[in-house]
Amino acid sequence: MSGYNAVIFATLRGLMLTPRHLHFSQHARAVIPAGLKVLAHSSLLVLVWTTGLSAAADAPLADAAKSQDWDTVGTLMRQAKDVDARQPVGATALHWAAYWNHADTLDLLIDAHADVDAQNDYGATPLWSACANRHDAIVERLLAAGADPNRRLHSGETLLMRCAHTGDASAVRALVAHGADIDATEPEKGQTALMRAVTTRHPDVVGVLLEAGAAIDIRTATIQQLRGTGERSTTSPQGSTYFDAGGFTGLLFAARHGDVDSARWLLDAGADVNDTGADENSALVLAAMSGHETLARYLLERGADPDAGGAGYTALHAAVLRSQPDLLRDLLAAGANPNVPLTRSTPVPRWTFQHIFTLREKGATPLMLAAKYLEPDLLRALAETGADALLPMEDGTTALMATVGLGANRSTTRRNRLIAPELVSAEWADGDLVEATVEAAIDAGAAVAIDAVGRRGDTALHAAARFRFTAAAELLMAHGANPEIENEAGTTAREMLVRLETGQ
Repeated sequence: MSGYNAVIFATLRGLMLTPRHLHFSQHARAVIPAGLKVLAHSSLLVLVWTTGLSAAADAPLADAAKSQDWDTVGTLMRQAKDVDARQPVGATALHWAAYWNHADTLDLLIDAHADVDAQNDYGATPLWSACANRHDAIVERLLAAGADPNRRLHSGETLLMRCAHTGDASAVRALVAHGADIDATEPEKGQTALMRAVTTRHPDVVGVLLEAGAAIDIRTATIQQLRGTGERSTTSPQGSTYFDAGGFTGLLFAARHGDVDSARWLLDAGADVNDTGADENSALVLAAMSGHETLARYLLERGADPDAGGAGYTALHAAVLRSQPDLLRDLLAAGANPNVPLTRSTPVPRWTFQHIFTLREKGATPLMLAAKYLEPDLLRALAETGADALLPMEDGTTALMATVGLGANRSTTRRNRLIAPELVSAEWADGDLVEATVEAAIDAGAAVAIDAVGRRGDTALHAAARFRFTAAAELLMAHGANPEIENEAGTTAREMLVRLETGQ
């Protein structure tokens, strides 16, 4: 183990955590300013100086417990050593007995009047250590000995939050029975123990908390985040502006994480199935955008509004974006409007591998998106329920133009994801899927606008020829596309096809 890793491991042990208990969010980063390492763990901030820890304190009992040398622990206790002596990071022997789930030593220390609420340098008590490591029997022993169920880490995390996060339903039940504040919030984002249980997908803990009376309508803090939209203006020359984020309830966390069982508990307890966050996305849209088709269908079954679209797009748009055919059919069966246009792009900090809607897609109906994303089956399903294949995007792009890639950003996937270039190129080169989608669009009625002119005077046929989709070009001409129309450069599609055929 390297010197740096040894320091990290020692510090985590001091906090009563092993590396396997760390859960970094996608935004967590290691920051290294002048020898300082900063590691983010949920609401906890651990500062580790790479120059080393302070000299060890005289805490032989804690040292022996840390090393699981229980015989030595017994010997030292018979010698009346200080049971509350602390190690450099503040851990006592009781912390380590709880950490290692050693009930016999824990009982000996409690009988010797060890401080059951001793806090290490991060505010962790032996009870927190037991919660973090899912030792429910130790939790119950400490509570019976008078441990305070409402002690917090210095970061503000409560014991109930930690037990909920690790999914220890028995420990959660014990804490609640001993008076833990069930609706306490942490100071950074305002999350509760209920939210922690949902985000870590522990529906059994969600059930325990709700049966104990946990509030379902508490929201996390609303914060403003700078995000790009692509829409430049005098007040936003870079196409960026501040958007509200947060304002999540337990149900919205369930939607984002796809936890059907937790959602069921919350809805049965009275949660609003049409709840929205600060960004105006409903639980249904959030579940669909997050790729959780099963949960989205369940929310629809529980009465979610199929046309909710406060953030600028509906669940139907999201179902096409995430290729969710079963959800799309359920939405249409529930009466979702297949012709609703996309009115806003997805606010993002930068180009991303995530699934997003871009400014170029403004005005797109779900059918238009199915054409662009090469989803012929979804396109047909939409057309069968009344989707209009002639409704263009705001910039005039038609379904046939979108299918052959006219005006698209070819540095990303058709779904606007920034992934490996070779994967992007392979997707754009799939001529068979382009042909199948052109056929589906024509069957849906798009041929009426087959010669519509788009950017730089190009028709769909021009784009099919430019991008070497010869089979799609032949299909377009078979349905009446005019190969003699000149674009702004004075070039016809026929000329482009001839050059393609002759290898020029």
